[in-house]
Amino acid sequence: MNKFIISVIIFVCLATTSFGQQRFKAGVTIGLNASQINGDANAGFNKLGLMGGLRAAAILGPKSELGLEILYSQRGSQSDLIPSSGLLVARIRTSYVEVPVYYTFMDWAVEDLDYYRMHFHAGFSYGRLIEASTNVDEILTDAFNENDVAFIVGFTYNINENWGAGFRYNRSIIPLFKRSDDNPINTNTLWSFFLSFNTCYNF
Repeated sequence: MNKFIISVIIFVCLATTSFGQQRFKAGVTIGLNASQINGDANAGFNKLGLMGGLRAAAILGPKSELGLEILYSQRGSQSDLIPSSGLLVARIRTSYVEVPVYYTFMDWAVEDLDYYRMHFHAGFSYGRLIEASTNVDEILTDAFNENDVAFIVGFTYNINENWGAGFRYNRSIIPLFKRSDDNPINTNTLWSFFLSFNTCYNF
């Protein structure tokens, strides 16, 4: 795992130093996650968390790119978005190092400035759990899957050549916790999914 993360960081750094050669693009992104966990009896995207990190893209053609990011991402679930006084808020907090890899298709050209306003992307993301806590059952977090794989779809609207605002839907395809008959923890299988709203700056 450490070798994988180091390889990703090296790729992003190389992209950052090579983007002037028109083969790569690089940038930074920061935003907000709104997340929930299917199976924990809490509905709604009530758990807010920060996300941010580096991004890079290899140019495949005039309107297509292969993107890669390395992000810090806070997720989880919460029974209420704004806790009410005197009521217990059931909460699960998780933090990941996340590496999305995705294909991007671009459209709506701004001819005189040579960039596209709309970027649509889809792909997969690998996440490594680095921290987990809950005020419901601390034993549960010890059984969380340390690895996460999710499919992602989203878009970015570029305000100008450098700045963009985006949205992404992330849904895990392996469970955060798998219920089994021989497991002493009495809870449902848990699946993580979340929405990401971000601002990005492209060098």
